[in-house]
Amino acid sequence: MLNAGQQLLSEPKPPFWGAAGSSPPSPDRRFRATDQRLLDDGLQPKSVFQLDGPGAVGRRSIRGMPFLVELHDVGFSVWPFHEPGWPRVVEIWPRVFTGPLDKGRFYERHEFLQARFAGQDPVLLERAAGSADAFDAAVSALSMAEHLAELESLEPSTDPDELLEGRIWRPAAE
Repeated sequence: MLNAGQQLLSEPKPPFWGAAGSSPPSPDRRFRATDQRLLDDGLQPKSVFQLDGPGAVGRRSIRGMPFLVELHDVGFSVWPFHEPGWPRVVEIWPRVFTGPLDKGRFYERHEFLQARFAGQDPVLLERAAGSADAFDAAVSALSMAEHLAELESLEPSTDPDELLEGRIWRPAAE
């Protein structure tokens, strides 16, 4: 028997798109409200509703969602759904911490890391610039560490959209 996520992936229906034979919804229906806030600020998130195609994150998102329940069941706080506590899960998008950047180029990744995190070990920064994935992980972890007090104080949402869709965390100062 398929779970709900597997069912969605085996027989995708709107708002999911990108799979063979599907068509994207109108541009105003492609994104969650939290993604739309990033778009409004000039960033270009990918839609969790896009299942296939360049940059698609939908399949990974759907496959990962059941693990949020498992993490909560073993004591994790999942923001914006639960009371603050540690350990804590928050949804992030690395471009929030970098702004527009050609992360496909080593030189640009390295320059950004040197400028933004000058106090860090140069060997760490060199390794973090080695790939786009390592860069995203390092920038995200270092940026979140700078905002630890804010992460500790995040309260659950009361917004109905956020309680359905979740929310991408953005530091207040970014």
